[in-house]
Amino acid sequence: MERGPRVAIVDTTAAARLLDRLMGVPHAVRAHAPLRHARHLAQVWGVALAQAGRATLFGADAGPVLALVPADRKVSAPRLRGLLGATDLRVLRGDRGVGRVGWAGLAGEPGALPAVPEMYDAECWVDERVLTLTQIVVTVEPTRSVALAPADYVRLTDARVAAFTGRTRLLDEGGMVLEVVGRDGFEPS
Repeated sequence: MERGPRVAIVDTTAAARLLDRLMGVPHAVRAHAPLRHARHLAQVWGVALAQAGRATLFGADAGPVLALVPADRKVSAPRLRGLLGATDLRVLRGDRGVGRVGWAGLAGEPGALPAVPEMYDAECWVDERVLTLTQIVVTVEPTRSVALAPADYVRLTDARVAAFTGRTRLLDEGGMVLEVVGRDGFEPS
């Protein structure tokens, strides 16, 4: 049974090219067991959930789009669709359901999506909340991740920056809260 758009081919050599471009850029690379999701990435690095990047791959009118948000947030599809000027925006799946993506060409069990837009020939968008962090940790391969300055990630992936997170905040310990927005449009402190 077809369950939505999918990606059939992934350029696994793109991760090595991204890691090569990190030469001369302050960063740390860590090898680990395959990551299941962004919360697992945060645990492996010992950072708050907001410091881990959650990558989601979408199919839009003009082609694939990789969206990166802090892992304590989710993408607001209506906001991203508006930014892209797209009439259609759908999560692209390599197959096994939300949070368990098994991309063709990637070895091992399904897990966290690598935040390497070149792997999917995708345009990259980074939520502006990421730029407020001193570092962002992202998965680059199923068993390797990197910590670097958000501005370096944006530059190295030729990403565009905009506001497109939703109002739901995921908590480090699990669960979530819906943020309340005041009449002036700002979130209370």
